[in-house]
Amino acid sequence: MMKSSTRLTILRLLLFFFFFLACHCFSTTAAAAMTQKEELENKLKELFEQAQKLPPRSPEQLEILQNVLRVHPQNIDARLILAAHMITMGPKEKNEAGRLIKEILVNAPQVLTMQPYGPAALYLTVLIGRDLSERKEFHDARFFLEKSFEASKTVPWGYSSEGNLCIHLMLASLWDYWPTSMDDADQSLKELNKWMISVLDRTDFDLHEAEMSQSMVNFQSNPFGTCLQGIFPLSLYYRADTAAVASRYYEMAAKVWPDLLWTSPHLLEQDYQDTLALPPSCRKTKLAVLSAVFTHGHPVTEDFQGVLQRLDRDKFDVTYIFLEEQVGSRRMLDPFVRANPQDKLKIYSQRPDELALGRGDWIKRIGMEIAELHFDVILHLDLSMSSFNRRLGMMQLAPVQINTHGHPVTSGHPNHTVQYFISWAEAELPYDEAQQHYTEKLKLIPKGKIHQYYKPRRLPGDVSRVNGQSFGHLTRDDFNLPSNRNIYLNMQKPFKLHPEFDPLVCGILKDDPDGMLVLHRADTVFAYATDESHHMIFVRRLEKAGCDMDRVQFLPSQPHHRLMALIGLSTVVLDSYPAGGCTTTREVFEMGKAVVTLPARLLGSRWTLGLYSILGMRELPVIASTEQEYIDLAVQLGTNATLRETVENTIIEKVQTMFYRDEAVEEWERILLDVSPVQCSGANVVNDEL
Repeated sequence: MMKSSTRLTILRLLLFFFFFLACHCFSTTAAAAMTQKEELENKLKELFEQAQKLPPRSPEQLEILQNVLRVHPQNIDARLILAAHMITMGPKEKNEAGRLIKEILVNAPQVLTMQPYGPAALYLTVLIGRDLSERKEFHDARFFLEKSFEASKTVPWGYSSEGNLCIHLMLASLWDYWPTSMDDADQSLKELNKWMISVLDRTDFDLHEAEMSQSMVNFQSNPFGTCLQGIFPLSLYYRADTAAVASRYYEMAAKVWPDLLWTSPHLLEQDYQDTLALPPSCRKTKLAVLSAVFTHGHPVTEDFQGVLQRLDRDKFDVTYIFLEEQVGSRRMLDPFVRANPQDKLKIYSQRPDELALGRGDWIKRIGMEIAELHFDVILHLDLSMSSFNRRLGMMQLAPVQINTHGHPVTSGHPNHTVQYFISWAEAELPYDEAQQHYTEKLKLIPKGKIHQYYKPRRLPGDVSRVNGQSFGHLTRDDFNLPSNRNIYLNMQKPFKLHPEFDPLVCGILKDDPDGMLVLHRADTVFAYATDESHHMIFVRRLEKAGCDMDRVQFLPSQPHHRLMALIGLSTVVLDSYPAGGCTTTREVFEMGKAVVTLPARLLGSRWTLGLYSILGMRELPVIASTEQEYIDLAVQLGTNATLRETVENTIIEKVQTMFYRDEAVEEWERILLDVSPVQCSGANVVNDEL
């Protein structure tokens, strides 16, 4: 359903054009004889008058506008009006809107700055670019946004000779989720850094939120999210200087919305500072746990709930703070946030009046309410995933604020605001090397201790704990997989599989003639031609890497019970590279299967290594140190049944030691108490470099 604000904006745009066309473009001539051009103009005027009498966006009106283009294919007015209709509709119509405007920009780029087209043409170009970026169509999004940004430097709607700041931010946060090659990925990262630096070099950081709210669809309710996209993909770009990129993102947000750099007044009061300096007392540490994904089945919930439920309530006064970014998502809250009767649950969302403010810093209201609760420690579970959480993390709401591996990448916030990142020594590089990837100070769960309290996801009788359905009866036939092939499986979301992964899997097929590769199918979201779908980008990459595509099968997302069955029916499971699996690896172990992994330098690629290490299985032939070794180890396991059985038996023997380990709770308690401003005598001191 299109929002009323969207309908009004589009209606204003259409009325502007109808008025212009009726009063300016097609005025009749007083001459007795009409030229061919005048006949065409009158015909177009007649069609536009017919369209004006019909309900906006109705099929009949769209058909008339399409007839205009049949009469005059290059008619700019019809293209703009038709595109204004279509940009608010479904994917097919949005693609057509993009095609209509792209042809104008290619053939007549001056239209963005010439009267009377400029404002409407520029407006539509930005809308299409933003829509394409949301749909992860990087190259087309960049085309539209770059065109509109350059034009915005010379038109009133740009508000600045340095170009429209919102468009500038869009370009500085535009990630390529589907690079066609490593050169492509490296170039897009280089361009991203260039745009970030150019934003920070500006002298004008006025976003003109009030004016933009009146002219740009969806801006009013969410200026921050409209202009500045998130940094989730940073965890996939393993060649990036993650701390530097994340820091630039923070700096851009701070320049544009300086009110987000708010410090709670109580933290500055001398009485409060004096309280912290008093001799140790042993009251409970007031701990707030913030997340936008306390929802049932979410990987962040699955990862952290075991420890959070078991923290000693004699030491911690726990409050869960759920940031409801998606309307109605509170209905999907996992029961664990209400499991302890002494815990508190606070839910914050954007109020209706704030939707109309047109301010990216509206969330300061939530920050102020949280600060009034006077927490000692705030733990952000998904600071670099959630837009709400990221903005709240820019504020100083408690004396100690912590980021952690709900999303395994640094926040980029200065360490006087977010002081610590809690990670796991088994999955990190040596401390000094690992610290370079974070703006926060690393606090590590030590080696030899597991980092979370896990429960099995495979229940007795081959039942999924996630959806309660059984899977022991499923066979390869249920997935249309041959029984006589060695199945090499990777069902990670395909955007995690950057081009580095391609030669690995293609090398496996080359070395195992009986091998078959099973991968997750990418969502098919088209740009302007069917061969530009995400899936086809992936297919072409594999073809270029030399894969025998007759032995590659793509499967859609599977319900959890079917995914567990598919893992059990595979021959070898392949860890994704460079961004690896965590929850998936644990599920593979539960099914008694082996995962071949190639750890890279960032945390997100090293979970499988950590799990093998903590379970005492690091000596198994499953951990590669080079790309060729990854291929060799996978093929050895796939083709040598005796070796595979030995490895799988070891995993079956060891896997139960992964569950119900209270040491994880003890280590989290130790770190949280160590950083807490409430310091009791005899508190543990944490050695970060373990």
